[in-house]
Amino acid sequence: MNYDKFNKQLQSGDYARSNLFEVEISAPPILRFAGADIPDTMKFMVKAAALPGKQLGEQQIKRFGAQFKMANEMIVDTLPLTIMCSKDMRERDWFDAWISVIHGAGLGSSNLYRNLYYDMYNTTVRITSLNRKLKEEYSIQLLEAWPNNMGQVELSWDNSEVSTFTLTLAFRDWVSVQTD
Repeated sequence: MNYDKFNKQLQSGDYARSNLFEVEISAPPILRFAGADIPDTMKFMVKAAALPGKQLGEQQIKRFGAQFKMANEMIVDTLPLTIMCSKDMRERDWFDAWISVIHGAGLGSSNLYRNLYYDMYNTTVRITSLNRKLKEEYSIQLLEAWPNNMGQVELSWDNSEVSTFTLTLAFRDWVSVQTD
């Protein structure tokens, strides 16, 4: 980047904003297959999310001389989302159904406590960073994502805040997606 371009961006204040984003989750095959009344993709009211990082594992190698380190695996972390609840808590019901079905306890399953095949319950999740005009600027897609933890909803007479819960997604990898 040349100095003029850098200076122009610096003066414009046109940087990515952490509060402008959306999260879209494709319905996993098992929920569509089981006849659940849900659309193919869902956008949730997410209070907090993160763009995940990547890390390379390493191993020590010795070949005719001093040891050196070499990359040996990709390590991806889980992704916590803080989901805001609508008054009927349909978001919580949606994720509860997904988790229950994975474990064989949902949608009238006769396979109680028998986990489903991996390909039946994983899906894609898209996290998009938006600009000030709410146009897509940067987007990633989580590959083979599934919920591995749904947190509790705190209820209290002490406050009147919007109810939220934390959902943790496990995933195989993530990739950057071309935005329009």
